[in-house]
Amino acid sequence: MGRGGMREADFELSALPPVMSPAETAHLLRISTRTLANWRSLGHGPAFLKAGGRVAYRAASVVQWVRQQETEGCGGEGLSKVKITIRPYPKNPKRLHVDIMFPHPRTPDRDVRRRLLAPDGMDSAGAKAWGMRQVREILKELGKPAQAEDKEENFDIPAGESPSAHSTHSETLRMFWPQFMEEYVELTLKASSQQSYHSAWQQHIAPVLGDCPLDRLDAAAFSRLKRACRVKGHGAAYRNLICAKVVVALRTAAEWGRIAKEAVPKMPWEKVKRRPKEVYTPVQVEAIVQAARAKSEEAYVLLLLLSRAALRIGEAAGLMWDDIDWDRGTLLIQRNVYRGLLQDSPKGEIGAVPIAPVLMRALHQLRQTAGARSRFVISRLRAGRWTHCNESTLATRVSAIQRAAGVAPKGPHMHRHTALTLAAQAGVPPLALQKLARHSTLETTMRYYIHINNVEMAALAVAALDAPSAGSFGNGLAT
Repeated sequence: MGRGGMREADFELSALPPVMSPAETAHLLRISTRTLANWRSLGHGPAFLKAGGRVAYRAASVVQWVRQQETEGCGGEGLSKVKITIRPYPKNPKRLHVDIMFPHPRTPDRDVRRRLLAPDGMDSAGAKAWGMRQVREILKELGKPAQAEDKEENFDIPAGESPSAHSTHSETLRMFWPQFMEEYVELTLKASSQQSYHSAWQQHIAPVLGDCPLDRLDAAAFSRLKRACRVKGHGAAYRNLICAKVVVALRTAAEWGRIAKEAVPKMPWEKVKRRPKEVYTPVQVEAIVQAARAKSEEAYVLLLLLSRAALRIGEAAGLMWDDIDWDRGTLLIQRNVYRGLLQDSPKGEIGAVPIAPVLMRALHQLRQTAGARSRFVISRLRAGRWTHCNESTLATRVSAIQRAAGVAPKGPHMHRHTALTLAAQAGVPPLALQKLARHSTLETTMRYYIHINNVEMAALAVAALDAPSAGSFGNGLAT
């Protein structure tokens, strides 16, 4: 064989013990035991046995796997049926989307679909050539045989069905997840959501459902996932959140043609009793703003950005002087700070927020005194130069100012909830609230940020109907 120092004589079955330990197998394959363990977790490498928590390899399975790595490749068969479509990537015009489709090498009646993002700077011809190279890698991966009789499976086969009734070549969630993270989560979701998916996979999803085929993630599988989360002490809302991430992965798999749309189960969500969130009153907001003003001009501007412009703390940390349109009186929200790193705003979107008169005056004053030292509105001195603040540092400052004002510290994001709720109580239309919050859906604004109970909502409606102008509204003849 020669590759990696392996010799043909090393793989004579008669010279090997019938069953080998992971260390013996790794030595035979000229790899480390850590690499072999990684292969097991990803579903790659030779088939293995597991009994009583101990892993072993059959010599026959190892030899067979090595032979297949030589004889099974992508070859040229089937490449003539590959369809590659190049189209612009909407979030970055300098990059191209590469859509790949070709018949599955094992089941020709099923297509393999991949949506990839070509490297930066490629033209259409280069992206198409790059896509063909990816096809060969995909074919190599699909060409690896799956031996279900030796592979460990952590999912249950329904009673009355034999293992042969299920496909031995089904793609597992563990195989699909890396591509799902790279091509969906990292390209479409903000950094905090990406971290949430990563943590959910490592802590909850992978240990329970990682080795389950995509087309067998049914209600029973979700019940096991919920049960595992419940054992760890997580509530219903958190369990729904973890299960929702798996549902998104399955819907993406169906969109990419990896499973049938009918295979995506309907999620039985657990009912969650939401506790009403107590926002600050107008008197408390004014007390906090005045406490910030007494502290410093920068703290005053920070609290006004949170309470008058409804900015997130990371957006306030990433705000630059160039983002202020002084003539139009607007703030351009196009970046934020997450875990200390300056980056594009969530989902790469740019939003415009009108500047209230009191905030405009405070910004003018701060620019006169500190605007020349840094390009950031809220800045700090680090390693001899002025740069942006960490969002966690600003959150600590806000909590300290809230305590100084004599109110319960609830963090910076409570000012965003408070601003939207107070605006709703003042009669601002829901669509205007959504535009101020810059939410993608009206449901997000009304469900999670407007904290008015039913009695208060009804009172607002009665007050509007009882107003002098109410007589000109609606049909006066209606009964």
